[in-house]
Formats: sequence, structure tokens, C-alpha cells
Amino acid sequence: MFDNPQSDPPIVSTDALPVCERDDLVARLQAAWKNLPPETQAAARPTLEEGHRALANYVANGTPPAHHTQMTLRLKSYLTNDWDGHLATLEQSLKRTCRDTAKGTHRPAM
Repeated sequence: MFDNPQSDPPIVSTDALPVCERDDLVARLQAAWKNLPPETQAAARPTLEEGHRALANYVANGTPPAHHTQMTLRLKSYLTNDWDGHLATLEQSLKRTCRDTAKGTHRPAM
């Protein structure tokens, strides 16, 4: 499903879930994580950390994440209630971009 970089969904979707749906999804993810056996959590943790580092780099300096981390970019932030603020920063950036685009002042990076 997500093996083709040309047809995969964008890293940052402008078609965000409504807040209530996102909150419900996050709550279900957190509940599922808590129900995983500790050894399964430990096995998944390196993948979550790699995705989270890629998200941190993207938020900090716009470095596009490696394709293989895109499915896990936000997962650790969801599981930890955005403990380091990456999701909030990303959301503010998207709001600015949308606002600037609507005003005609947004200039995409070249």
C-alpha cells in the first residue's frame, strides 16, 4: 500500500481529521499500546523512535523524512500526548501556510 513514493499520501496532509475523530483515534492507539505485552512494546520502540527523530528533524529544519519512517512519524507523539510539542508546532506551521495561501502570500520553497 505505501511502497511507492510517487503515489503515497503526503507526509503532511491538508485533509486533517476533525479534532474529535483525531482524539478518538489517539485514545484507541494509546489503549492498544497499553494492552501490548512489554516484549512487543520493546520490539516496536526502535521503529517509533526512528519515526519520532524524523518528525523532530522535519519540524526543526524541514528535512524530509526517509520514506520508510513516514507511517510512524506522529505515532510516538500520539502515544505520549505530544510531550515535546512537535505536533503542536507542526499544526501551527500548517495553519500559517493555509492562512498565507488563502491571502496569496505563501511562497512554496523551491
